[in-house]
Amino acid sequence: MATAPDWFTVRCRTVNQVRGDAAHGPWAESPVDLTILSAPCPIVRETQPGTRFPAFCPDRHIQGDRTFCVGLGRRPVDSLRRARAWWADLDQYLACQAIAEATRLWPPQNALDHGPAGLYHQRALGLAERLGIMDAYLEAYFDQPSWITSTGLTKLGERKVRLTGPIVARAPAVKGGRKARLLLLELVMAERARRKALKAYKDLIAIGTQTCCGAMRDCGFPRTVALAA
Repeated sequence: MATAPDWFTVRCRTVNQVRGDAAHGPWAESPVDLTILSAPCPIVRETQPGTRFPAFCPDRHIQGDRTFCVGLGRRPVDSLRRARAWWADLDQYLACQAIAEATRLWPPQNALDHGPAGLYHQRALGLAERLGIMDAYLEAYFDQPSWITSTGLTKLGERKVRLTGPIVARAPAVKGGRKARLLLLELVMAERARRKALKAYKDLIAIGTQTCCGAMRDCGFPRTVALAA
């Protein structure tokens, strides 16, 4: 724990876990009690889930096993560089929790979609940045009319896709010739796969017994009668 930041104070530790207080942001005066399970890949949760944060909330990036979703995927921390990177990710995660606590919205620039949809989301963001059309992608992501999600007849690269409905907008002209057009096609397919995977995830959690706790504006869980009113 030599790499632990100043805002984390170790209470106790065993071979496989560390318990400590995170005096971070709005919790500086009343720290959050966290437990970090260290092997083989670090995972972290509230020592008593549901004390400060919801016990389980997709939109707060707290998973069904009560652990925090700190980044996409879990990797071994087997070097000083990776340890520092992991603490930096947790630092950013707690900063996002502070924003979500105040606004009931997770900062969109620090969020990937839940479940398998996160992989498609990450790919789409990377393609949009590479093509220089991030604003256009974010419009599609936030359900604004967009050529990315348009149905109808469209041609990108050398492939035609016919679906039902009108074309909302044409894909932009981008530099790079055929290679760039193929990247546009890959972006369209990644976004459509993201939407399909996210819907499947939300459908799955909706059939469980979990209900919305009201901590966020819309987490995907069914709302209780009191919250729906």
